[in-house]
Amino acid sequence: MRRLFGSIFCLCLLATPLPAKAAKALDRNTFKWRAGENKVEADLTAFPLEKVLTRIRLATGWQVMVEPNTGARISTRFTNVTGAEALRLLLGGLNYAVVPQADGGRKLLVYRTSVQAATQSVSVPKDLILNELVVTLDPNSKETIEALAEKLGAKILGRADDQKSYRLGFEDAKATAKAVSELEKDPNIASAENNYTVHHPDVPPNVTGTAGGSYALTPVGDGKHTIISLIDTPVQAVPADMAQFLLDPIHVAGAVDGTSKDLLHGTAMAETVLHGLTLSAEGGTSTVRILPIDVYGNNPTTTSFDVARGIRAGLANGSQIMVMSLGGDGESDFLAQAVFEAEQRGAVIVAAAGNQPTGRPVFPAAFEGVVGVTAIDQNGTIASYANTGSFVSAAGPGISIVQYDGSRYMVTGTSSSTAFLGGAAAGFWSSSSGSTPKTADEVRAYLKGAFPVPK
Repeated sequence: MRRLFGSIFCLCLLATPLPAKAAKALDRNTFKWRAGENKVEADLTAFPLEKVLTRIRLATGWQVMVEPNTGARISTRFTNVTGAEALRLLLGGLNYAVVPQADGGRKLLVYRTSVQAATQSVSVPKDLILNELVVTLDPNSKETIEALAEKLGAKILGRADDQKSYRLGFEDAKATAKAVSELEKDPNIASAENNYTVHHPDVPPNVTGTAGGSYALTPVGDGKHTIISLIDTPVQAVPADMAQFLLDPIHVAGAVDGTSKDLLHGTAMAETVLHGLTLSAEGGTSTVRILPIDVYGNNPTTTSFDVARGIRAGLANGSQIMVMSLGGDGESDFLAQAVFEAEQRGAVIVAAAGNQPTGRPVFPAAFEGVVGVTAIDQNGTIASYANTGSFVSAAGPGISIVQYDGSRYMVTGTSSSTAFLGGAAAGFWSSSSGSTPKTADEVRAYLKGAFPVPK
């Protein structure tokens, strides 16, 4: 087997092998702990201790406790060492102890002052799906995913045949762990990793009578459009003045029944994109078009697997801007790779920071190269509900008034600010000012300069 990581008991930061040139450009830290073989390898540069401890917990199943306010950056490189040696190399600058437990497991205690001070539990991401894996077959594999799923006792829940990657579901976490042990030994497998739930905020009740935003725009262009991929829920039937900006939708998560009479999140975000586009469009006309990419189908949530598929669908259809008013706490390798591909191909991803002010990273907003967006209130300060952190690089209005089926709705959150900035970015990208076409770096700089995060 070439590489196996990112599973329930084995996690790292990259999902599939990259060409040397791409790997160098990506320059991501890697950390692989193959529990079944008791072999660990790492290549880390100034990597946060918290992330290292989370990955150790996921890889081993141990309980991990750390002394509060123990901050450190880990820089080390090693390959194929035992778990005990890996702990020494990873935590050599700190005190730690591994304590056997009555149930046969272990507890890792990391501390600065005393072992009794290690009282803060290191938790696994709440959005981790315990009974699923994203499995990628080796390019030269002679085994089909159908045969593999049957052998593992798994169901094929999703397919990305162009990547030879598949979402597999198992009966429970125990069955998943058993599958991991088998996959570690299988030469037909390139990688196996976690899948995570991805959420979007609910749309609030209508507020008929509230003044709405404006997008007095006329679509122009002879087919050469700046395309925004709106990676979200389905976009419902909308009035003609809005529909003329929409391209035919792509349904990643399967066909939708179209019976919902309630305003869907994607529909609200599509109009909010147009509000932002109005801000930066020239002369009341625009060559921008919105490509709705539905990654939810009829489901209340989606997963990092389908969000990554949505990004690749956007790339395949020429998108320059990708609006992702969604997120979760799972640092999916499969999704990270799709984000990297978008960056390498010159696309700009704008993603929501989340509506809980924890300061903790939300993905995909926290991935390198993504413009993470928080929300500001009517006073120009960060909204009370809005998340912030070092990964947030822009801020937009957290309230959007949208119209649907004769009613107006007030949509509040970093979803709205993200969609608004996505529209503004597309307008800037498509503007005719300047002698040369805009680049992705220029668009990112525009967003960070025109919509800075309040201090």
